[in-house]
Amino acid sequence: MSDLLTRTKFRTRVLSPTARPTVIGQGADNQKLGGFVTKGRFKGYKIVTVSLEERATCPTSCHHWEDCYGNNMRWARRVDHTHPEFLVLLRRDLERELAVRGRLGVLVRLHVLGDFYSVDYVRFWEGMLTKHPRLAVFGYTARPFTGTIGLHISWMNSHYPERCVIRQSVPAGAKVDGPVAVGMRQGDAVPAGAFWCPEQTGKTASCGTCAACWSTPKAVMFHEH
Repeated sequence: MSDLLTRTKFRTRVLSPTARPTVIGQGADNQKLGGFVTKGRFKGYKIVTVSLEERATCPTSCHHWEDCYGNNMRWARRVDHTHPEFLVLLRRDLERELAVRGRLGVLVRLHVLGDFYSVDYVRFWEGMLTKHPRLAVFGYTARPFTGTIGLHISWMNSHYPERCVIRQSVPAGAKVDGPVAVGMRQGDAVPAGAFWCPEQTGKTASCGTCAACWSTPKAVMFHEH
């Protein structure tokens, strides 16, 4: 496969984890996410983000391989996951956020761009959840839960059900079983029991004011980009 089809369109926006003070991003800088959780079991938690390089970290089976929304995010910062200090600096930054005096906890959005790229990377998050009971993560993955990486993600979900909710992203028409994320286009049949993303439909201001994605086992539907 051509290198043009296996990496982001915006190579100059794949930056070293040493290029700025923190590897992680701030939820407050993303209107959709919000800076803090205001309801539910993570009320008061600060929201932070991790963005990696799309396609370079994603499975080729992703149904958005060619039309990834990262194709329209020219100025988004992608952290170089191949840098030898990436995980060291990621751990440093997360632990700094958790150490802020008076902070109730930290909720990490995985991944604004990119995906889980290796078993060792999933194990990094498993270790962080084990070590830090005030850390929680949520997000979406194109990794099938029948594959090696996906099995480890599924294990992490099942062993930390209160603090880890990674939904598998599936296209409309796929079998909807449990807490998946369904990409919907106009005219697609709505899966039974699924709900539309309240932020996308204007029913709530942000993920932080909603909390549905990490609070319910129902499938969530998103309008395709």
